[in-house]
Amino acid sequence: VRDIVHEGRRVVIIGKSPVIPDYDRRCKQKAIMMPALKCEYQPVQLAEKVEQVNARLARFAEDTPGVSYFDANATLCPNRSCPLLDDSGRLIYVDGNHLSLDASWRLGAKIVATGVPPMFRSSSSTINGSTSGATSP
Repeated sequence: VRDIVHEGRRVVIIGKSPVIPDYDRRCKQKAIMMPALKCEYQPVQLAEKVEQVNARLARFAEDTPGVSYFDANATLCPNRSCPLLDDSGRLIYVDGNHLSLDASWRLGAKIVATGVPPMFRSSSSTINGSTSGATSP
């Protein structure tokens, strides 16, 4: 990371997303053949381990010039509760550690709707067709 910054590039570290234990996105399809299979997509609490990892990443970014940190968990897990379905009932995760592509686009749109976070602004970036106006290093 320091070598990349030394080359004059900006680095944004993205915090770890929630970990969903025993997550199976194909549960409902499997339940067709195994009716006793229960597919409940209940929210899970944001794991303390994830919060600890993200705190270390944030400290590293704070202590390292040219490095920024961004954590989407406040949006993904309001009040530390991480839903597995969005407001429309669509699955958010593709597996126990990764957002689906569609969910990641929806998350980005939700974050941008409240204002583009400073670490993502640059003169060459456009969001919804408009340039953010900040300059890149």
